[in-house]
Amino acid sequence: MTTLRFLILLIFGILISIHDIRTRKIPNASLGIFAIASLAIYLRAPGQILSALLSATIVAILLLPVLFFRRDSESGIGGGDIKLIIVLTLLLGKGGALIAALIVALFVAGFQIGLLSLIRRRFTRTLAFAPALFLGALLAVN
Repeated sequence: MTTLRFLILLIFGILISIHDIRTRKIPNASLGIFAIASLAIYLRAPGQILSALLSATIVAILLLPVLFFRRDSESGIGGGDIKLIIVLTLLLGKGGALIAALIVALFVAGFQIGLLSLIRRRFTRTLAFAPALFLGALLAVN
């Protein structure tokens, strides 16, 4: 099942990340298909689906307020990023892998911000966060 998770992450990671880099948006249709593929994994381990759904629900409840407290719609974490984190939670299952993935994603995003700031000589207001999230998830798959 780990190999299947890795392949799903790799395929959707590349497709969604390319779109996020180009447009700074994550399409709902892609997230929906990614969620269905993530749920399909549990057909081989039906006993784990409730745990994954519960984890995704908890993450959704914790992250939803972030959308309401954003002051500027042009910066910060967007709705697509939050939905992506929820689907990644569904795919990764229990919290340990998710925490590892988010820690790696934050480091990668920080590095990306620093590198772009050096290259452009100014701080960028937007960041394609999907590549960092997928890289973190790929490294956390066990």
